[in-house]
Amino acid sequence: MKAAPAAAAARVSFHDIPGSGGITLKGNVFTPAGAKAGERYPLIVFPGSWASPQIEYIAQAQKLADAGYTVVSYASRGFWLSGGEIEVAGPKDTAEASGLLGLPNDVWTDAQRWFGRYLKGESNGIDQEQPVKLKSRTDGSYEGYPSWQAVGAAEEKLPLGGSKRIFANVDSGADGGILLLSNILDQFTKLPPMASIPLLPRAFAAVWQSERYDTPRRIRGTAALHTTVTPTKESGTLVAYLYDVGPLGLGKLVSNAPYTFHGRTPGRPFAVDLELFSTSYDVPAGHRPALVVDTVDPLYIEHNPTGAQLTFSSPASDPSYLTVPLREE
Repeated sequence: MKAAPAAAAARVSFHDIPGSGGITLKGNVFTPAGAKAGERYPLIVFPGSWASPQIEYIAQAQKLADAGYTVVSYASRGFWLSGGEIEVAGPKDTAEASGLLGLPNDVWTDAQRWFGRYLKGESNGIDQEQPVKLKSRTDGSYEGYPSWQAVGAAEEKLPLGGSKRIFANVDSGADGGILLLSNILDQFTKLPPMASIPLLPRAFAAVWQSERYDTPRRIRGTAALHTTVTPTKESGTLVAYLYDVGPLGLGKLVSNAPYTFHGRTPGRPFAVDLELFSTSYDVPAGHRPALVVDTVDPLYIEHNPTGAQLTFSSPASDPSYLTVPLREE
């Protein structure tokens, strides 16, 4: 019995790519197996993520080339062997880059289907699916929506009453996690950053909690904080966290976002409107949401002068609240 011949592999070659301003970018080109000079194939370009070499997307590029695409990837300017200085989507970056950045595997799968439909004309059904997909951080399932506006079509408003004063420059224990590691744990093990809400020191963390939910709440979209802040210094940073708090007081992070201000008059209150990072998260019945605000987080640079304090209030003429977007049942 004769063994079947192995399938031909895509070909890879390494190139110096002329960049904007006369610099050289280090890159590689993947071409379909058996490609001949003069043949035309759909082109996909991958700029590398920050601090990553041009081989970052080698596995994905190989699969795309096997599927009939020419794939160019390169290390961004200023990183590894690519010349130039590091920029943040500056004119030179945008002159050199067009493509996809750091996508998880399930998004790679849909990206390849999208390329197949719109670059190669394949009838794979992706154009018949809902254009917006949310992956639940609770169980990993997907939900489709006709538009981003349709996400979180319902909402509830949680009042943030009273006045709370906190001292800056001390990490209360509420934070967004550890760079890179926490996102990996959240995605693959469903373990978001956690904090014991009853144990958070109120001198450094302002805390508001609602009543326990009788029924589950399916948070979808962007929660938004509106409050009034009175600083003792002209600059400052606050970080807001939305937690899912269980019966024992352990809070799982649902979302968060930082806010920095400059040029404010000490002692004069001002309104703050802050959108937290969008999410898809289910809060079980018997749990309650909690909003925590402090001033230090390892994920963010803070601008709190020594001795700074922040007071959060809810004036009758402009009450403070947290708007939570919910899936319409």
